[in-house]
Amino acid sequence: MNNFSEAMAWLLSHRNYGIKPGLERIEAVLEHLGHPERAINSIHIGGTNGKGSTVTYVRQIMQQAGYNVGTFTSPYVVQFEERISINGTPISEEEFKVAATSVREALERVNHPYGPATEFEILTLIAMVHFANGKELDLVIFEVGLGGRLDSTNVIHPLVSAITNVGQDHMHILGNTIEDIAFEKAGIIKQNVPIVTTVANDEALRVIRRIAQEKKGTDHYCSR
Repeated sequence: MNNFSEAMAWLLSHRNYGIKPGLERIEAVLEHLGHPERAINSIHIGGTNGKGSTVTYVRQIMQQAGYNVGTFTSPYVVQFEERISINGTPISEEEFKVAATSVREALERVNHPYGPATEFEILTLIAMVHFANGKELDLVIFEVGLGGRLDSTNVIHPLVSAITNVGQDHMHILGNTIEDIAFEKAGIIKQNVPIVTTVANDEALRVIRRIAQEKKGTDHYCSR
């Protein structure tokens, strides 16, 4: 790709593929890219509401403490590029083009048999390539796009995971009950990784605690 406009046009051309929950495609591409996600110290934030504001709060706190912090968020407020930012500064058009070109080349090698990648999968890959590309970041905060368990951001192994709350969202994908949705949100809980939650719903909290306990007793990190 020669410029930012071409990179954006290519990314947006994948919007027609809609939402395809699952990690097979992105994991295959990450392998071809040399696993940039493994070079990143990260925090993973999921939940029904409040994810974006929580990302902002954590970033501001870490920046005030002198750390360099990347953020991957959705949606954007002013410009598309702010979804991939470092210390609040959006990715430049040149940086976006460079990262997108690397991702496109990798996708062309692994597209079959997984099928075309979605727009969000590609954007997640672009963010990971960008953050791992010599940016000397202390931390990257990833906001879950949808759900958690099968969200494309769930390929990271974070320092800590957070679930803000659980409500009735995207029920056609995540399930018909609060327990079903909580199960999908709790999919970001990793083995031996602390989980923090402000979930107030008792049914959802029981699901989160159960899964936390299954991940070697991390439930003592859960708080209301």
